[in-house]
Amino acid sequence: MKWSIARTKAKFSEVVRRAQKEPQFVENRGERVAVVVSAAEFERLRRADRGPDPTPVQKWLRLCDELRANGELVELEIPPREPEPFPERGLFDEAD
Repeated sequence: MKWSIARTKAKFSEVVRRAQKEPQFVENRGERVAVVVSAAEFERLRRADRGPDPTPVQKWLRLCDELRANGELVELEIPPREPEPFPERGLFDEAD
C-alpha cells in the first residue's frame, strides 16, 4: 500500500501492522522515499544480500588478507628445493 508522509505519521501503528503482511511504501509528492517492512522480512533481505556463508578456505583467505593488511602476517621465503642427484645405478638394478 502507498502512504504519504503525513498519513504515515498519523497512522504509524497501522502502517507497522500492515507491514507484517506486505511492504508499505511511503511517498513524498508522488515519489517513493521509504519502505516499511517487518523485522523478519528485513532480516531475510539482509541475509540474502550477504550471500551464502563463506567456506572455511574463504574464511582463512579473508583472515590472511586482514592480518597482512594490519602487518601482522609475515610471509616466509622458502628457497626452491635443490634437485637431488640421480643415483649411479637405477632403483631396481641388482647390486653387484
